[in-house]
Amino acid sequence: MPHTKTLDPDAVRKANADLQESHKDDTQFWSDHPDGQLTTSPEDRKLRKEWMRAYKKELGAQAKFAAQPVGSTCACATASGAHAPKPEAPKDNASLPREPKPNPKIVCGLVSAEITCQHGRKSGPSGLLEVVASGVGDTVKCTSAIKGGCGSHPKWTIDGYWKSEKIGTSATLNAINWRNWDAPSALPGLFNWAGDLRPHEYSIGVECCSGASRSFDVSCYPSDSTEVSFQMPKELKSLEEEFNDALKEILDPSFKWEFATGAAKFNAKWMEVGAGDPYKDKFRAYYKWTLSVGFNPLVSLKYRQKLGPLAALPPELARFGTAYFFVEIKGEINLNATGQKTSPDDWDLKDEAEGTLRLTLGGSAFLVNEDVLSVEVAGYSGFTVNAEPEWEGEKPAMKIGTQWDGIKAYCTFKAMFQSYNREFTLVDEHQFNDVIWPKWGEDENRTTAATAGER
Repeated sequence: MPHTKTLDPDAVRKANADLQESHKDDTQFWSDHPDGQLTTSPEDRKLRKEWMRAYKKELGAQAKFAAQPVGSTCACATASGAHAPKPEAPKDNASLPREPKPNPKIVCGLVSAEITCQHGRKSGPSGLLEVVASGVGDTVKCTSAIKGGCGSHPKWTIDGYWKSEKIGTSATLNAINWRNWDAPSALPGLFNWAGDLRPHEYSIGVECCSGASRSFDVSCYPSDSTEVSFQMPKELKSLEEEFNDALKEILDPSFKWEFATGAAKFNAKWMEVGAGDPYKDKFRAYYKWTLSVGFNPLVSLKYRQKLGPLAALPPELARFGTAYFFVEIKGEINLNATGQKTSPDDWDLKDEAEGTLRLTLGGSAFLVNEDVLSVEVAGYSGFTVNAEPEWEGEKPAMKIGTQWDGIKAYCTFKAMFQSYNREFTLVDEHQFNDVIWPKWGEDENRTTAATAGER
């Protein structure tokens, strides 16, 4: 019966195990050799040399390789006790031998896994990724690196609108938000604040035969945007002018009423934290809004009451010249606000409301025409009140400032279309201390004291 020389099975197994152990964290090795076995390709030349070194080392330790008939078992020594000749090593470009026994079950292991949205943003440390999907969705890529390869892993389990399973080192998910509006509302069925919208949730899990598994969560928000703006319609402005003209005829030509001169604008939409944003958690999304309000004035009123014998002259005569004392009242309220939400946790709002009230006492006279020859001397005083937001912890309050404008006087003289104006300060203005309202701390203390008294 012919005899051939074969390799020691135990040494082969040990060399295979040593090679796989030394490359257990080498993702490229396991990607090229899913079953852990080498090939005869030139790319495996260095790996085959590494395998031969491990095989010879094990063979020298065991010293029990011998030539045996094909299919027979290996004897460690001859009957006389002499060792068999040293086997010939396979040539460098030869295929490395497989183990004579059936391969044991190949076990794979998960080295790493991650998910990435179509804008390149990755999940956070906890596995959360928040995305803002368009109408066709946001493609989320799932990738992994493994060692070994049993052929049945890694297995991805994706649960969202429905549950699915995928086999392979990568998978994809099309995240969609179908405007389910699962959010509380003050007016159910009529209005929903998109900032309170609960996202549609997806869960992703990946596992292999061995090693730790990994799980991820994807929160999907809609890309809808909202914009609201206000400006006094031209029709109402025309009505306001007609109303002023009527009151001027009834009361005085100096009467003027003005309302909502300005505009307000608000827009908002869900946004992803981008790579260029200073906010550190790039995997987050937030409801970004901007606000701009400017009404100067929101409302204003001016009225002058003439006093004295010449104040009652008919308009036909008074237009050629007159002289009178007067009392004038002027008041207005201005409202301005700007604000925006710049990140999931940061927002800024600046708003200020200011009201002024002025009382003026004086005298006025003119001849022929107010631009030809006129003089007016008066003194006035008033108050200015402004309010702006002031937060006490997480509780909103207002800081109210009040100022007395002092007492001032002015003189205006016009002659032949030339004018002279001079203003004097008789008493300086005075700023009162700011007031915070409401006083949350004091209210809580009073409530606590009252409760203790009842006990």
